[in-house]
Amino acid sequence: KQQAQWLKQTAYNIFVSGGSHWACCLTSKSRKRWQHMANHRRAVEKMNARARAEEEKLNRRRRSTVVMTENVALPPVEGFLTRFRRSIFGGEYEQPHRVVLDPAAGTLTLWDPPADDSTQAKAAAAEPRKVYRLSFLDMVNISDKFLQISLGFADHKKVLSLTARTKADFNSWAMALSHYSKSMSTEE
Repeated sequence: KQQAQWLKQTAYNIFVSGGSHWACCLTSKSRKRWQHMANHRRAVEKMNARARAEEEKLNRRRRSTVVMTENVALPPVEGFLTRFRRSIFGGEYEQPHRVVLDPAAGTLTLWDPPADDSTQAKAAAAEPRKVYRLSFLDMVNISDKFLQISLGFADHKKVLSLTARTKADFNSWAMALSHYSKSMSTEE
């Protein structure tokens, strides 16, 4: 009896792990039951993983809100950074932008740099290229070696990758964004 139980348990373990040898050891009734149990277990594990991910997002959003209120008094930071992008055809290119970090408004804004002093360039510069809300900031990755700052936002699929021209520019941006990286830590 113990050997039969061990054989069934071994067959079940092989079935759950994706093996194809389980059918020879099980009756069709017990096979269906174990298959149902395995499907149920996978579904429960998926639901638990989704729930943990949602809870982590909520916790991150709460920490981000706290960090945002702490940083409202910080001065805005403005400068020129180069944005790294990939084209739809698989190529890569860099695009310079004037970037403004405004803690009071809670935004990071990218502007196209003016090409010249013409009225057309000034009119184009009146509208920002992209506005990111710092309340959705999920990831801050700072690389001293490449003078690169990568930012991930919850409401955008792609990571924003910015490169500074000089070490001084990079240090000022790294210092300004380090205040917001507190929201990414898991400690409270």
